[in-house]
Amino acid sequence: MVLLATRCDAPAVEVGASTQHEQAACKFQLSAILGEVSAEISDSAQAAVIERGLASFSGPDAIFCRREILRASIIPFERLGRSDRLIGICEELLDPGMYLLPEPAAHVRMTLAKACLDLRLPRAFDEAKAAFLFYRENNIRSDRMLDATALLATTYELTNETEECKSMLETALQEAETEQDIRWTCDLLDRLGAIATREGRAADGVRYHERSLDKLDRFFRKGAVLDTMVRHMSIKAGRTGSTAVAGADMASELLTSTHYLNMRHRSLKLSGDALLAAGNRTSAIERYQQAIDLNTNAFIPGLIPPFAELGQAHLAAGDAAGAVSIGLSARERALRDRDLDRLLSSSRLLHRAYKSSGETGKALSMLELANAYDDTLNNLGFRMGLLKQQMSYTARADSALMQLKVNDRERQMNDERSKARRNRNATFAVGGAGILMLAASGLWYRSDRRRRLERFERDAAVLETQALRSQMNHISSSTR
Repeated sequence: MVLLATRCDAPAVEVGASTQHEQAACKFQLSAILGEVSAEISDSAQAAVIERGLASFSGPDAIFCRREILRASIIPFERLGRSDRLIGICEELLDPGMYLLPEPAAHVRMTLAKACLDLRLPRAFDEAKAAFLFYRENNIRSDRMLDATALLATTYELTNETEECKSMLETALQEAETEQDIRWTCDLLDRLGAIATREGRAADGVRYHERSLDKLDRFFRKGAVLDTMVRHMSIKAGRTGSTAVAGADMASELLTSTHYLNMRHRSLKLSGDALLAAGNRTSAIERYQQAIDLNTNAFIPGLIPPFAELGQAHLAAGDAAGAVSIGLSARERALRDRDLDRLLSSSRLLHRAYKSSGETGKALSMLELANAYDDTLNNLGFRMGLLKQQMSYTARADSALMQLKVNDRERQMNDERSKARRNRNATFAVGGAGILMLAASGLWYRSDRRRRLERFERDAAVLETQALRSQMNHISSSTR
């Protein structure tokens, strides 16, 4: 169950034209709707309650309530994967008439960017860029800043805004290093390194990732990884371009061992990618193995060991047997985690490794599996994109089709009932006629039996009369 904690006591000034009296008029109804949403267990049920609630809030007097229920609707629709609906919700929230405050608006833009990214819409980069710039210029260095950085680096591929993205990340890197913000610094270094590797500048990528690993070494204390309180500058608001103009304060942030392990695992894996792309297979294998060892010892959910990448490095170094062993381990873990992407990569690795070692039968089997996984992923992606982009049309079409099916079913049932009545009436008619014939046969039999009895009695009486007459005639003759 998702508990939605949405404030209903926001000041009237936040919604501009709406007055406190108008807010009070809808607060009770809003609280009831949000309570009903929280009481529902499934996301689909919560979404249905929210849609009904939205229908009850319209017009300028309900801006406050409509805005709050729209904000509460983001979580259920995100969980349902309803990217198309999320886009509509976010666009309505970002309308100037909703009077959304800047920081909540940046969070809504992040949600909008992710929804657009799901549908592969180039608009995702613009929304991610707006959120990233807001957090950077307002010195917001929370996890949301890291999420915005990751989203910016991911969405630029949709629009090929490579140079703009790199420029923004490099400017942010200068600020992060000036502020001595280790988490943001390492994140930016790894993002820039990954972009360099994809662009074919593997040597630059290696340098970025090695810088990230050097900064993370600060966490080591006496050979152990410990939680560390890090102090960094918090630059005050007020900027001209990207230059701080109002001084800086010191801020403290607790960086846990979990933070460190996640960052180091990412840096090791990306460093291995860059080293392999640069042709340094031995160092790449070493980095991949370090990431796998860290994952084995840390037991942190969400860390994905680079088995497939390590196997590819062994194969590139001519070690087909090692690549097969690693590929089988990667495939086993992917099956356990039900991860189609990793199943695809491990199957492709095993295909190449078996082919390299001359085991053509196994290579063909892995190729068929890889093609099957690839088809599944492509079909899923195509189907989800199609459904998300045409959800409204599909819903209407399904509703109309369902109504046609219902009407057709009703006609069939009516026809069947009419046929049953006709059959029943015919059965009753035949049965009635049979009963009548049986009754008539019985009456005829009784009547015929009576007639035969009467005829027999009449014939017997005639014979008896004739016998008496014959006897009397004989007596009379004897007397004479």
